[in-house]
Amino acid sequence: MKKVYKAGSEHVFKLLRYLIVSVVLCCNLLSITQAQNVSDFEDLTLGENSYWDGSDGSKGFISGDAYFNNSNSGGYFSNFIYSNKFDTTTAGYTNSVTAITGRGYGGTGNYAVVYVNKPYIKLQGDLKGKTVSGFFVTNTTYSTLSMRKGDQFSKKFGGASGDDEDWLKLKVKGYLNGEAKTSDVDFYLADYRFPDNVFDYIVNTWQWVDLTPLGNVDSLTFELSSSDVGEWGMNTPAYFAMDNFNNPQFSGKPGTPGSTAIHKDSELFKIWATGGSVVRGFQDISDKDLGKASTGDLSGAYGKAGAGLVSLGDSGYATLTFDMPIRNGEGPDFAVFEYSFEQAFKELAFVEVSSDGEHFFRFPAASYTDPVTHQIDQAGSNAYLSENLLNNLAGKYNGEYGTPFDLEELKDVEGLNMNAVTHVRIVDVVGSINPLYASKDAEGKSVNDPWPTPFPSSGFDLDAIGVINTGVPAGIVGAGESRISVYPNPSQKNQFVNITLNVSVDQEYDVQVYDFAGQLVKSQKAGSQQFTISTEDFIAGIYVLKVVKEGEVITRKFVVN
Repeated sequence: MKKVYKAGSEHVFKLLRYLIVSVVLCCNLLSITQAQNVSDFEDLTLGENSYWDGSDGSKGFISGDAYFNNSNSGGYFSNFIYSNKFDTTTAGYTNSVTAITGRGYGGTGNYAVVYVNKPYIKLQGDLKGKTVSGFFVTNTTYSTLSMRKGDQFSKKFGGASGDDEDWLKLKVKGYLNGEAKTSDVDFYLADYRFPDNVFDYIVNTWQWVDLTPLGNVDSLTFELSSSDVGEWGMNTPAYFAMDNFNNPQFSGKPGTPGSTAIHKDSELFKIWATGGSVVRGFQDISDKDLGKASTGDLSGAYGKAGAGLVSLGDSGYATLTFDMPIRNGEGPDFAVFEYSFEQAFKELAFVEVSSDGEHFFRFPAASYTDPVTHQIDQAGSNAYLSENLLNNLAGKYNGEYGTPFDLEELKDVEGLNMNAVTHVRIVDVVGSINPLYASKDAEGKSVNDPWPTPFPSSGFDLDAIGVINTGVPAGIVGAGESRISVYPNPSQKNQFVNITLNVSVDQEYDVQVYDFAGQLVKSQKAGSQQFTISTEDFIAGIYVLKVVKEGEVITRKFVVN
């Protein structure tokens, strides 16, 4: 049954959700120490297409700042081994040491495989007694094909009709000084319990398991349980694969060490968006009868953050332009602001850039938010998102803080002039994990954010885009368009441009012209309200006229064709 919302209830509903998620965040968000070594298993030597199963009797191995236990009896292993096998098609026990991905996370070679018989990890070094960020997990080829097709020991998940409510769950328990933590972390490696079978899944890609809710630990244990149980216990193969244990996560919320959030009042910002266009998306892409988002207008995204907003709706997008091109400088080059009055409630968007207004290139976004845990009640108390699990997604920092983007990340993209970016496009992340509508990050994972929000203010609420690196000379924060007139504008090469200064003049002042890269191309003196500038030797492009009068700086943009 679809939920029905009364007109005018939108803001009350959103505020209620903000209050709920704030409580959840206060309870669950913990800082992550990223100084420890990652267990990526690449420090363990293996021949190509092989594995280590503990047959040497060593009882375990070390990778990074963690010890992984192993037992091997009569040639049969249990608990942790490491592998780089890549057979993703052969069914059965003989292929029990291969991840269904065929490769480690990110396409690397080695990864761990676990046959569950009381496996544990003991932390050591700098990680001992600290908070573990988490790890990437996927199914093995053996367990995947068994659940997908069934075999002589295990049933096909979903049964003949596909309606059987089958599942395979991984449980992670944390310990500190011998005492168990009060909460565990659950992750479903397969889940067929949904009323709509379109949501049923068997994990076949590397997915993130967030262990920060466990807090500080010195050891971890792992358990598997399944809906398919027989006389001798679980019938589903008790295997899973792991990689990049304690992988460093992305920067955290504003004010925490290492956070990249930039406040709207920062002196880093030189100019803000001044033009553009918008294509609205639906309030609810799964119920198009509700119509499209309509709150605000594009002008709300012009100028400094905090002045207004434009709601994009599900998969809607806005393309913003600027008085001067953005260039690739040191550090982040611009930041995107999402309108929100609660830091816990995040609506996300992809960010794309163009240097010709026609060809757009997307920053590689990453969302490690677990859709399995949050998907059952996306619009309720599970809608909160953690900053450290998001990267290159606008809205990661909301309210008064901008999410920064660095053009250097796109340096190998053909067709983009990183020193003359003229357009920034903000594309709403739908937020639904329904495969019919889901938005995917650069790794193909569904990006989960609060959904649905079936209101006129649906989707990403774009507040502003602030530019850090541009052709505007240092110290100029805006153009005094009403105080200087330029004619003709656009002008042509090899002619004179007439300038009128709409302020009183009683002494000589400096006149400077900068190109879009911020390079000084002409400098002269003027002593009256009217003067001319020769465009001889100017190349076609955008220029900034800078007038320095008694310590005051007045600027005006003009174009030479």
